[in-house]
Amino acid sequence: MGMGLGKGEHSKGKWLPNLHSDLAFVSIAEDFGFVGVLTTLLIILIFISAIFIRALISDSYFVEVFSTILGATISYHILLNLFVISGLFPVVGIPFTFISFAGTHNISMSFLLGTCLGIREKKKEEFEIILSSR
Repeated sequence: MGMGLGKGEHSKGKWLPNLHSDLAFVSIAEDFGFVGVLTTLLIILIFISAIFIRALISDSYFVEVFSTILGATISYHILLNLFVISGLFPVVGIPFTFISFAGTHNISMSFLLGTCLGIREKKKEEFEIILSSR
């Protein structure tokens, strides 16, 4: 179950002084244990799957490409961070999306996610209704 919120050695800054930065997932793993890691990864998997499903069910080529690129980018960042945390890759400085304290990265990802949710394809009939109402 983990050591408890804020009670781990890494959380106190003994080994990793900046846990809020690129290695924030280490703090989640240490504080909440295996259950917390699985829960976090399951939420992220559902989130990324929703982006890819949006790409699959879309009729617009632009929405398909935009959603696929966004899902692939988030997946790449998360996989790279998991490899860094497990020691397979060296620390490269890419933040864990929506978990790490990375202001500009989180703002840009939130903007892209909002754009992905906001864009939708308009059918010809919708344009005719909009034009006829004026």
